[in-house]
Amino acid sequence: MDEMENIFLAELDPGHSASIQRVEEELRPLFTALPKSATGRLDTSTVRYALHRYFVEQHGWFIKGLDHQGGAPNSSFSGSIMKDRAPSYIQGLFEQSLQGKGFGLHEIAAFAATLTDIIQGEAIGDLQHVFTSLDLPKDEFLMRDDSDYAIKAYLITYFGDRFAKDKAGLKSLERRLIRIYPGWKDSFIFAKDLRFAHELSQSTRHNPFVEHRDTFNDVASFVREFVHSFGRFQNTECVDLKRRLVDMEHAGSGRVRLSRFYKDGVEKGDWTFMNSVAYLRMLGALDETDPNNPIVIIPNYINSRANCISHSGFYSLCCLDECEGLMRVLEREIAGPSAVPARIAGVVSGLRSDTVDAPRNLSTKSLTRLNDIAAYHDGVVPLHGRLFAQWMHHAYPRECVFPQISGTTDPMSQNEWNHRFGFKSDATKDEMLSYVNSYNDAGAADYGKDVEDLLPWDFVEELVVSHKPPTVPTLGFATLWRPLMAFAALVAVVKPLAQTSRTLPGSKIEQYTV
Repeated sequence: MDEMENIFLAELDPGHSASIQRVEEELRPLFTALPKSATGRLDTSTVRYALHRYFVEQHGWFIKGLDHQGGAPNSSFSGSIMKDRAPSYIQGLFEQSLQGKGFGLHEIAAFAATLTDIIQGEAIGDLQHVFTSLDLPKDEFLMRDDSDYAIKAYLITYFGDRFAKDKAGLKSLERRLIRIYPGWKDSFIFAKDLRFAHELSQSTRHNPFVEHRDTFNDVASFVREFVHSFGRFQNTECVDLKRRLVDMEHAGSGRVRLSRFYKDGVEKGDWTFMNSVAYLRMLGALDETDPNNPIVIIPNYINSRANCISHSGFYSLCCLDECEGLMRVLEREIAGPSAVPARIAGVVSGLRSDTVDAPRNLSTKSLTRLNDIAAYHDGVVPLHGRLFAQWMHHAYPRECVFPQISGTTDPMSQNEWNHRFGFKSDATKDEMLSYVNSYNDAGAADYGKDVEDLLPWDFVEELVVSHKPPTVPTLGFATLWRPLMAFAALVAVVKPLAQTSRTLPGSKIEQYTV
């Protein structure tokens, strides 16, 4: 706790203004677009939402405690602070300093910088442990072989979470790592290339007339650079994963039938895709609209905890969310928390993705749904709500996650699953075989249909910031909604239809069901 307070105070020091300004510029488009209080500042839940998006986009870091499952800011702490409670504790420090005024851009940037410093501190702590374990000096010059040795040992610790005590132990850990992490060799090559580039960038600081010799600080400087940069390299594996899933997708829907998902494992022994149905469902990656033909949602699966590397006490390294890039452009253009449908449609129609060309004409159904969202929200579409996220999924089915209704999923890593339930998250070969053998051509008629006709749509709203809906939702294109309203009236005879509101832990997210 003392360490966190010291880092927090250091980041608020005017001497850190240059680094804070850089983070401010990176956060500015998102900050501008987020809903704010009357004083132009952000509340607690919005700050967490903003920081979660920032770290996912910048580094692929899924920081524990920034998601809705994180602890409340005012939680009490005893003994040493748990690492997944760090964001809550830091936020509490800020709130005490701000005296309830809310967060401005500068405070959010300082918050992000503080978390970054803590994460880097953890990495340097691991490096110190490596030096101690291998009996390498921290305050003397190193032979090049020793610095190479230390870096390799740190990287093996980074991926495998075990420390080597000598060179023989290091080789043993590397053999184990190759078995559990197929990407190790490519990652090590990346690290060597990054080190060369890093040393080249630092060469101007060294005396050109004296041969430079490595020190602990030189190795630590590289480790900081590696921790910052590896996420974007790691994402190349995610890009390959997406390409493979798109090759399997059903009727251009951004979804893969479970029978096809398991097929290569059963027929070719390729066990890349072998997550159990229960685990996929828990992740929110399974579309069971048709229970006889469950379908894996490509972006939900790629961006799930199943594809994260958990090596830090503070975060997991996950795939970069492609929809973040699209939202960043949209937020920069809109420069506000909401907009009229025509403005949003104009931006999105010119916004291309990896698999969607632009410019394009949005479908009548897409425009109708956008107008219906606006009608529900007094004429404007909130950019940071579930309905708009669902609309973006329809517009970019391979890039944007389908937003599951809160409380219906419980995302966790495979290790967390194994620990909680006592058995692996993988499907057995017999389970996979049962789906492959039960494959039928029920979906053959889907080919040739508009993608939007194949994707589920439910009018359930959830907002990042508390929002009061109209007393009686007035939906656009009334003639299209009359059959629905008539059905609602019929249901009301049997079971009252009421608006429901729930708040998630650590945030103000309200849900309204029509």
